[in-house]
Amino acid sequence: MILLLSVVNYVNYILSLHLKKHNEIGIKKTNGAGQYHILTSFLSDILLWIALAFCISLVIVKLSIPFFNHLFQVQLQIELLYSVPFIIGCLLVLAFVILFACIPLLMMLSKFNVQSFLKNKISNKRNKRHVSILSIFQLSVSILLITGLLVLQKQVAYVKHKDLGFVDNTLLYIKIPYKALNYESFKDELLKHPTITNATLSGGIPGQISSSMISKDWSFTLYSMDIDEQFLSTMGIELIDGSNISRNDKNNCIVNETALKAFGFSEYKEKKVNGMNIIGIVKDFNFASLHQAIQPMVMKFGIKGDLSVRFLDGDFTSGMNHIKKTWESMTSNVPFEYYFYDFWFDSQYKKEEQLGYACTIFSIIAIIITCLGLWGQIIYISISKTKEIGIRKINGAKVSEVMTLLNLDFVKWVAIAFVVASPIAYYAMNKWLENFAYKTNLSWWIFALAGLLTLGIALLTVSWQSWKAATRNPVEALRYE
Repeated sequence: MILLLSVVNYVNYILSLHLKKHNEIGIKKTNGAGQYHILTSFLSDILLWIALAFCISLVIVKLSIPFFNHLFQVQLQIELLYSVPFIIGCLLVLAFVILFACIPLLMMLSKFNVQSFLKNKISNKRNKRHVSILSIFQLSVSILLITGLLVLQKQVAYVKHKDLGFVDNTLLYIKIPYKALNYESFKDELLKHPTITNATLSGGIPGQISSSMISKDWSFTLYSMDIDEQFLSTMGIELIDGSNISRNDKNNCIVNETALKAFGFSEYKEKKVNGMNIIGIVKDFNFASLHQAIQPMVMKFGIKGDLSVRFLDGDFTSGMNHIKKTWESMTSNVPFEYYFYDFWFDSQYKKEEQLGYACTIFSIIAIIITCLGLWGQIIYISISKTKEIGIRKINGAKVSEVMTLLNLDFVKWVAIAFVVASPIAYYAMNKWLENFAYKTNLSWWIFALAGLLTLGIALLTVSWQSWKAATRNPVEALRYE
């Protein structure tokens, strides 16, 4: 899209120079130049600029590879540019640019009339219409990218701050390898430190639950966990009704709200799951990323090697030192692996964060390209209206009125671009949000803000040149004319 935007910007620039090119063609034709000579001159000019741009881009690519490697977690090498697919791609892009850049010239040559040129009868209305359409396209792409960026950032912020149904901050996870040490002895030793308020052993944790039960009695996947008595209190999961699991509950279990609904039970009492009595209901909690909806879950008593430790707020250093020393004293040459829950869940949205960074960079590039196009347009408009501005100023027009005259087209273009881009942006972002079971709303203010930002950027781009044209001495303008 940025490549297309750049080509459109270049074509727009060529169309803006229509009057200048028309005069150039006229002078060359009256001096005996044929269409072949004019086209060759034009193509050599294009190729010279493209060659210069290509050399500059290679330097920029070489300098920016480390940045993109870090951003996308890949290993790009400059040698990729020497591969056959890349060379073929460059040639295709080159042909694409030349083709699009030649279209305005070919149209001009096909309709060029030497007599009209000598009589100074040049109509530029159709050309202005083409310029307007291309400018609207550029502004539409800018609105589309800004809208996408706003939605993406809003969704990432939403999933990072959504209530997961358990308290993930100040919560540490330690993976204990099989038979590396005595699970319960290690947990009891950790609880002796004053900064550790609670600890629990389980088979699976939120974010890493793979065990499930399958039965002919139900058609859905029923996830399962082994937990101890401290699991609910350590994780901060709410017990809605009934009693917690205990060491003596070999044939009992507790389920989440989604499981109760999935089984079609209106009441949990005297109900069984896979031969186990349901003795309690816990509030739904997210045990996977927010890309997935909460699934049915059953929890039964069991001591396994997934240890979760709750710290006092803001006091980790002494507690972590105690855990490491205890680990080293109770194991031999076993690596100590751990992570904090909040960082773990945030890392599950790394792909979206990288996409957000990339969209920010590409949006800035697209906006700069659009601004360059708009800047070229206002220069062209102010030059073409030099005589009109001079006459208006002599007749008492204010600077603000002249600026309004020059900027009005850009306001109209942004309004049309907003109408064009908003439905496309809504559809595209709605499809992207389908990747999440829990998603933010596509609020109206996102589209309004994208439109206002684009309008503000457009007006900031053109206002300086408009002000220069509006404050110019009208005598100079008319003398020039």
